Order: sequence, then C-alpha cells, then structure tokens
Amino acid sequence: MTVETYEKRLGGEKERAAIGGKVLGVSFSLLTDAFRERYRHLAVFAGDFDAPAAGAVWGLGEDETDETLGAFVRGSLIEGTDGRYKLHDLSRAFAASRLAEEEKTRGEVRHAEHYCGVLREADRLYEKGNEHVLAGLALFDRERHQIAAGQAWATEQLQLREEAARLASDYQTAGVQVLGLRQPPRQLINWLEAGREGARRTQDREAEGRHLGNLGIAYAKLGETRRAIEIYHQALAIAREIGDRRSEGNALGCLGLAYGDLGKFRRAIEYHEQYLAISREIGSQRGEGNALGNLGNAHRGLGETRRAIEYYEQQLIIAREIGDRRGEASVFGGLGLACADLGEIRRAVEYHEQHLAIDREIGDRLGEGVALGNLGLAYADLGETRCAIEHYEQQLAITREIGDRRGEGIASWNLGEAYEKLGELARAVEPMQFCVDFLQELNHPDAEKHAAELEAIRARLEGR
Repeated sequence: MTVETYEKRLGGEKERAAIGGKVLGVSFSLLTDAFRERYRHLAVFAGDFDAPAAGAVWGLGEDETDETLGAFVRGSLIEGTDGRYKLHDLSRAFAASRLAEEEKTRGEVRHAEHYCGVLREADRLYEKGNEHVLAGLALFDRERHQIAAGQAWATEQLQLREEAARLASDYQTAGVQVLGLRQPPRQLINWLEAGREGARRTQDREAEGRHLGNLGIAYAKLGETRRAIEIYHQALAIAREIGDRRSEGNALGCLGLAYGDLGKFRRAIEYHEQYLAISREIGSQRGEGNALGNLGNAHRGLGETRRAIEYYEQQLIIAREIGDRRGEASVFGGLGLACADLGEIRRAVEYHEQHLAIDREIGDRLGEGVALGNLGLAYADLGETRCAIEHYEQQLAITREIGDRRGEGIASWNLGEAYEKLGELARAVEPMQFCVDFLQELNHPDAEKHAAELEAIRARLEGR
C-alpha cells in the first residue's frame, strides 16, 4: 500500500491506539512501573521536545531524566536525534490511551508551566540585546509549537482551574517582546484576551493593566485606532490606580502613537513628553529610547525635520548602548524619512536599507513592511517608479499576511499614486479606494483630501 492508503486504514485515535498497542504492547509490558508512568506522561507532547521538558513533566532531575530517555530510545519507544525527542503518532496515541485523567491533568499543568518558563527565558534573552536578541528569538521559534500548546491548555481550562487562569495571564506577561514580533495581531489578541481574563480571575490588577496596553497595540496594528485609544485609557487608569509607573508611561506613549496615527501631532507630543519623563524617572532606557523616537516621529509630522533628527540621534545612542536591535531599526527608518523630507534621497535609501536588513535579521514582519514602503517612497522621489511599485507590492503582501490594515492602507495609496504617475489610471483606482475607505473608518483628517484626489482621478479616467 501507499503511505496515504496505509494512513487511511489506521483510522481515528482509538484505532491508532489499538494498532499502537499491538506494536508497542510487549515493549511497554517489559518496563518497570515507574518507567511505564513516565512513558504515559509523554503523551502531553504534541511534537518534539528536549530533555529539560521531559524532566519537568516527570518531576525528575537531569541524570534520571537522561537515563529514562536513553532507555526509551534504545527500546525504540521514542525517537531521539540531536537532543530532541519525539513519539511517533501511534506511540503517542498508545501512551495517551493508558493515561488516567488525574495523571493527564498533572502532566498538562507541568507542561504548561515549563513552556511558560521557556517563553520567559526567550523574552529575557531578547531584552538583553545584541547577540542575545537572535538567541531569544531562536529559542522561541524552536519551542513555538509546545509554547502554543501550553497556552492553549491554560486558555481552555482557565474557567475551571486557578492554576490555568494564572498561567493564561503569565504566558502574556512572560513573552511581551517575542510575542509582539512573532504573532500576527489577531492571534495576539486571542492570547491577550485569555491573559486578561486570567488576570481578572486571579485578581492581578497589574497584569490586567499590562495585558490591556498590549491589547491596544494589537488593535492599533489592525488600524482600529479609536478602539486602541479606548483600551489605552483603561490601561492608564489601572496603572495610576495601583501606582505602576512603568505601565503608566507605556500607556501614555501608546496614546501618543495613536493620536499621531490620526494626524494629531501636537496632542501626540504631549503624551510622548509625559512618557519620556516617566521613563527617565524610573530609569527605563528602553522606554526613554522609545519615547525619543516617538517624539521624533511627531515633530517630523509637523514638518520640524531638524528637530526630529535630533530626537532620532538620541534614540540611536540608547538603542546601541542597550543592544535594542528593534529600536535601532526604528531609528534608521525615521532618519531615512527625515532625509527624504530634506531632499537627501540617496542617503534616505541607505537608511531604509539598514532598517530593512535589521528587520529581516530579527524576523520583524511589520517592520519589514514599513521599510519596504519607505524604500518605495524614496525610489518614487528618484523617479524610479517601477522600482517603487515593486517595493509597494512587497509591502502589501506582508501587510495582508499579518493583518496590518494601517500599513495596507498606506501601501495601497502609494501604489495608486505610482500607477497614476505612469498614466495607468485604471490600475490606480482600486488600491486608492481601499485607502480612502480605511481613512474614513478612522475619521482621519486626511480622508476628505484623499477622497477628493481619487474623485479627480476617476473624472480623468472617464473623460469628465
């Protein structure tokens, strides 16, 4: 039979367990009672795992864990390569069928706790900066499937078990940086909603406020700026209620970004200056750097380009001092736009290329899209319209992949303008209409102006 036909014959989980029992029953019967229990517990791993994870689920030390895994590999009960272990699907079904409900729950709790710790370690490495950034992201990527399984269990059980509610919240607290980079907004929102519910059930106001702040960021990435502002205000209220200055500063900075997205740069500056003051007060260099960059963006929005560059240069010093690669990439993006505003287009391209390189290095898809769009703008300024279109189309592909509606709106308008410049008016209309619709949803001050420009293009197209 072909592999496909054989798999169909295996049928569902019960049939697979029965087949697994026939294949593995003799080997399993030869194990000691302690080894049988450990083997059954391996059913909690839906994918490959390492020795520390097995030891955590078993509650064993390193030596005893290694001895047990070695015995299982020698007996062909599990597969083992390069420090990673895995049960064949049949073996997992067989082990799960012999796992009592109490054993299963105990194993799932230990599994979820262990991988929450792994996520926390990945985030800790990322925040150390420099070469540790990639090490943290690599750790997350390697264990991503198991981390997701642990969080899913916590979410499913949070209404029933206190430890699950705690873990649902802890998963979000543990992985703020890497989850923000690695998860698309919709998935991040689902995790954050579970985290917020977990924090509420355990009456952890600090965690609830922080989850709300990150929830606002996720909605802002989707372009739902008004909703994000409402959530930021809720996060700000909790931070002030409990005296959490770090979260208060973060909420103020996020409010500044949201008002900047709406074109209200003076109001944005007020929030960013408060964020900067709090970051300096509590000694948060990362927060200080972010606030400086945000102030640069707001002043550039007001046309105060030289002042914006001063803020970017201050941010760059801090980003390099603490090894904040994402912050460094952001600086290059801001400097590139500022140089373009000053007519220094070739220099702008260099900065945007540096921005793009870092974002690709660390796997920041949102940042990669922004850098591609900025490169498109620079090439458009150089008169290289076809090259600009290539970059806009790459940006559009990324924004649609990750659900970045704001970025999609910006890329769509720029793409439409490029086609207009080439005289291809029919191809310009559709992407520009998407942007107008998006801006109108936000009640953005540019919505009316863009709508008038689009109407003028339609009139030319129809010969009016």
